Amino acid sequence: MRISTPKSKKHAFQSYYENCCKEGKIKEISELLQSNPEMLNYRDQHLGLTLLANSIKCGQIELSKFLLGKGADPNIGNIISETPLHIAIDNSDLELAEMLLQYKAEPNCMTVDGETPLHHSAFIGDKKMMGLLLSYGADPNIKDTTLGRTPLHCAVQCEHLECVQLLLSYGAIGTIEDKEGNSPISACENGEIFKILEDTRDKTLKNPLHCIPEAHSSDEERNSCRYSFSQSSVSVDFSITESSFVSLSYEVMPTQKFGSEDTTVSIQISQSEDLKLVKFLRGIKMLNYKDLLICEGFDDMDMMIFQMTSIMPITHEVLEEVGIAKHGHRARLLMKLEQIAGVQDHNKPQNKVNKSIIDSGWECCQPKHTFTPGISNLRDWLILLKLDKYQKLFEQAGYEDLQFMVSLMNSRYPIDDNLLKKIGISKLGHRMRVLAKLIEDARNIKLRSATGKEACNLL
Repeated sequence: MRISTPKSKKHAFQSYYENCCKEGKIKEISELLQSNPEMLNYRDQHLGLTLLANSIKCGQIELSKFLLGKGADPNIGNIISETPLHIAIDNSDLELAEMLLQYKAEPNCMTVDGETPLHHSAFIGDKKMMGLLLSYGADPNIKDTTLGRTPLHCAVQCEHLECVQLLLSYGAIGTIEDKEGNSPISACENGEIFKILEDTRDKTLKNPLHCIPEAHSSDEERNSCRYSFSQSSVSVDFSITESSFVSLSYEVMPTQKFGSEDTTVSIQISQSEDLKLVKFLRGIKMLNYKDLLICEGFDDMDMMIFQMTSIMPITHEVLEEVGIAKHGHRARLLMKLEQIAGVQDHNKPQNKVNKSIIDSGWECCQPKHTFTPGISNLRDWLILLKLDKYQKLFEQAGYEDLQFMVSLMNSRYPIDDNLLKKIGISKLGHRMRVLAKLIEDARNIKLRSATGKEACNLL
């Protein structure tokens, strides 16, 4: 009978060095590396952690410094590609994070979900950590690969005001959209942060060429500036050294080479786009359909509002022909257009067009939750109903936003049994469960707006 298998020996060995890292035993780790130098960057079989990652996780500063001095690679990720820098940030360990960056840790390294250390610190709200990362070249506009969100999206969502201001000072762009078409500005629910984002955007539009602070590794770089140009969804950044030019008018973009960097840019921005239409689409999270609508002649918000009260109103069929394939997105657009136009029922007199809603910088009084504690998104809502297997079907049909789904129940475009069948929910009991909860949430919102305002006139 074998007392121990190679596997059990390996497990015991792994447990031994993990304990050494936990307790910061430099002497024992040094002896281990002398006899087994390949262990320096070895990833364990459980979580894929290296000696350095284990040391960082346990907050062992001296041991971490020792391992880095021996040549430990700070950019080796674990089984989900989290590097020691991610771990230090999750632990809010500023000293270890700075040490890793000094030893060439990559500030823009990504997890399997595409999250960088800056995403993590923005979500936590650690302003000092974010400042450190940004000073070492972390990209404030980098998108994760799962949702397409930037660090600014995270800071805005979590309402970390100072972190938002810091990101903006380093050139974060508030109009970058994620995979659902939501930008930090359009998704912002905090009034103070929203104003800061809008003010920054407006200043950028008035003076599009502006300097952004960044880390410098040499005297030549220290005497240079990084510039960013942004307008609508277009953004360009480039660097120009102090010796490259004497002066540059902000109305003119550079069109020649300065040093080794090509700053020639080609930007096409339409100055004739209806800003009311753009603001409207952004407010209902459908800015990605702007070009389709404009291409088909729906390019004037006032005329679209008028058309909703005419003998030929915009309908599902019209929007489908325009190219808006998802039923839920068409319903959302129609619901909001009718709200502004004052359309309530075909058999009732039409109200006067409420143009003041748009002219005053209209923002829907859309409730921020659905009176279900802890539930704010479709996935959690479906999990509550034990129907999360249908999430993809809802999203494919354009019903990915829970708040708009609930609002539709009190509009002329409610979700009903036939629609759920078309979406792909074949079981009657499951359809009844979805409808019952939607009706309950819609009734609660109709009685009292979750924002503290009077009930939305849409409802």
